[in-house]
Amino acid sequence: MFGPLDELRAHAEQRVATLRERGVESQLYGASDVGGGIGPLHAFFLLTDTPETYNLPIEPVLPSTRQRDGYTAAAVAVGALALTAFAIFRSA
Repeated sequence: MFGPLDELRAHAEQRVATLRERGVESQLYGASDVGGGIGPLHAFFLLTDTPETYNLPIEPVLPSTRQRDGYTAAAVAVGALALTAFAIFRSA
């Protein structure tokens, strides 16, 4: 479904309440703060099992929190390749 988040969230919460009345344990994933400093997601899911069952993280993290590690690894790889190339061409 698409539309204003508040309306969608209200509809989803009503659906969760209906399922729970029928005895189906359910939850909304991403409708409220999911942890990791992200806050609520702009896409949320009605789950009838744990998030791991659906291959969703319990506490998702923003990709930008891992940027420094990625750039550091890339810089180390470039440095290693440059040293290797220097060593090869110096001995030739």
